[in-house]
Amino acid sequence: MKKWIPGLFLLIVLAGPLHAGGIGPMVAHWNTSDAEDDQGAGVRVTVDLGPDWNLELRTSWLDSFFQIGDGILFRIEAFPIDVGLSYGFDVAGKIEPYVGVGFTYLDIDANVVDTEIRRRVEVLVPEEFGIYFMAGLDYPIMNDRLSLFGEAVYRSIKAQANSTDIQDFDTDMTGLGANFGLVLNF
Repeated sequence: MKKWIPGLFLLIVLAGPLHAGGIGPMVAHWNTSDAEDDQGAGVRVTVDLGPDWNLELRTSWLDSFFQIGDGILFRIEAFPIDVGLSYGFDVAGKIEPYVGVGFTYLDIDANVVDTEIRRRVEVLVPEEFGIYFMAGLDYPIMNDRLSLFGEAVYRSIKAQANSTDIQDFDTDMTGLGANFGLVLNF
């Protein structure tokens, strides 16, 4: 199976014994510089570090196809794992805005498909590291046990793809994304 599953398992295991924080599913969207829009699903984990500060962990699976030449399709399955800090602002009302920054570990599975001769070429993309910035809103519901959230995430990351069958090329995965989901608060 995919390499990101152990990372997801680790996030879930670490979140279980925490006394403050939350975990929940999310839908993810990422519009990168080179790949077209990616959509997928993921998990968000928060760990309370003190007044207004949280450790943020999230991972997602994103999938996209785009054309790189006549009859040639490029498929990317991206698995970003974000680890960073967020700061929540105290404001009047129920909505809780926050901002954050951190590091992204990116695992990419890529394939190039020549549709004219029906040949698939496996492309090797080493794991890469980048940075991210985010801004979002939490909206607590059900006596603050659950929260709806929405956030904008900007990642800056580049990856180099190589294969024995095609010329090496760089893929710029820098871009703006959005995550929406539900968090169970501990």
